[in-house]
Amino acid sequence: NTVAKAIQKNYPGIWVGNLAYNEHIEPTKFDLEPNVFVMVTNGFNRTKYTTNELLEKWNKKAKKIGVYEYLSVFAWDYDLPGKPNAVHLDFLKKSIKGYYESGARVYLAETNIGWASKGLGQYIVSKLLWDCRLNVDSLANDFYARSFGPAAPVMKRLYQSWESNPGGFISDNALAEWLGWVNEADQMVSDNRIKDRLNYIKVYLHYLVLYKKLKTNSTKENLDKVLNFSYRTFDISAF
Repeated sequence: NTVAKAIQKNYPGIWVGNLAYNEHIEPTKFDLEPNVFVMVTNGFNRTKYTTNELLEKWNKKAKKIGVYEYLSVFAWDYDLPGKPNAVHLDFLKKSIKGYYESGARVYLAETNIGWASKGLGQYIVSKLLWDCRLNVDSLANDFYARSFGPAAPVMKRLYQSWESNPGGFISDNALAEWLGWVNEADQMVSDNRIKDRLNYIKVYLHYLVLYKKLKTNSTKENLDKVLNFSYRTFDISAF
């Protein structure tokens, strides 16, 4: 408040920003100056309150509030199917709508490259931030149709399988099924742009194969294979 007051003298209209985070995630006991902006993090919450409840409480103290989301953190999810928040469409719809209804007017999300697995979810986030009432199923179907053309139904099956994959665990059967669907899709299209997208997904699937080998047999050789492949394919940002 002291800083916010001082800034207003020489720079009227300038805001002071603050993260409500970890040990100081709960609202202050006093009201805030009109030019103090608070962003509540959806993580490292040590309180008994949900993120939405914290937003509602902060909304009584500050003139403007937002939310800091974690869509994907590599150290937490390793870009595995079913792990990042970015792949769960129902979570994205409910969370963004809930944040807005709880008073948030700014949304900032932390994420990683990995457009093969997280591209759909992050595309939908970009739409919901304009209008949280949009139909997520319609947005997803539009994404499949524009991205994969005649192969849209097959690729929809793939993305939904990734989304429902339990806890990032990858079975041999799932890997074989995913690769089979991508190969099936490849046979259905002739557009080189679509084939390029399918090739990115094949790169991602190969990463999953190498990752699974490393986790089941943690040798330096298997680690080097993952790291070398990651380095060589970094520029396409498939994972």
